[in-house]
Amino acid sequence: MNALDDPRAKIAHAWELYGALDEAVQRFLDAHPYRVTVDIDGKTNRKFWRLHCSFPEPPLRISSICGSILYDLRSGLDHVVCCLVRANDPTATCEGTEFPIFIRSPKKGFGQRIDGVGPKARAIIDTLQPYGGNELDRFWMEVLYTLSNIDKHRHLHVTTVQAAGLLMDLASLTSVPDFKIHTGPVYEGVILADAPNTVNIEFRPSIEVGFINPEWAFVVTRGGVRVLFNNLIGNIQSVIERFHVCFPEDK
Repeated sequence: MNALDDPRAKIAHAWELYGALDEAVQRFLDAHPYRVTVDIDGKTNRKFWRLHCSFPEPPLRISSICGSILYDLRSGLDHVVCCLVRANDPTATCEGTEFPIFIRSPKKGFGQRIDGVGPKARAIIDTLQPYGGNELDRFWMEVLYTLSNIDKHRHLHVTTVQAAGLLMDLASLTSVPDFKIHTGPVYEGVILADAPNTVNIEFRPSIEVGFINPEWAFVVTRGGVRVLFNNLIGNIQSVIERFHVCFPEDK
C-alpha cells in the first residue's frame, strides 16, 4: 500500500461521481429541447438570437451529486494531512488535523490543523493557500473552500439552466463584430446574443446546467457545472500528487 492511496481513492470516487453528473445533466438537457429564432431590428440594424424553451428547475439529483463530489475532494485533502502526520508518527490518530484552506492570512489555527506534519509538506501546504499561493492554485482552492463550506451548512446548489457560450460558424466577416452575448440563466424569450446585421454569422447556443447564487458567482463558468467540476477535480488531484515528494517510498 502506498502512502497516498487513501486520498487517491477519494479522487477516483470523485471521478466516478463526475460520470454520474455528466449523465444526469445530459439526460435533463436532452429531455427539454429548445429552439432559437433570429430577429432583425430595422432601427438599429442589429440581429438578435432569441431562445424559446420550457426548462424546469434541474432535478435535485444534480445538486446532490455536486455536493458529494465536493465532500470527496475536501476529504481527500484531509486524508493527505493524516498521511503526512502518520509518516512521522505511525500511531497518530490524526484527531483535530485537517488540510487548512485560508482565504486570508491566518492569525491562528493554521499550525494546529497540521500539527505533526513535517517542514517540507508544510511548505507545500503554505504555497497552496488562496491568500498567498500562485494564481491557479489560489483560484481552485478558493472554489473548493467556498462551495464545500456552503454545502456543509445548507443545501448547496440551486442549479439553473444557463447559456454557457456560443458555437459560432463565421461565414463572412467584413469588420470586427460588436457582439453582446448572454451567459447567465435562460428563460423563455431571452436574447442570447446580438450583433450587427452587416455580419453574416450562424451559431448554435451552448446550453448547460450551472449555479445561480451571488455567493458563488465568481465560480460560474461558461461551461456550467460539468466544466467546473472537471477542472476542479483535476486540479485537486494535481494538488494531492504534489505531496508525493514527501513519501520517498510512494510509487
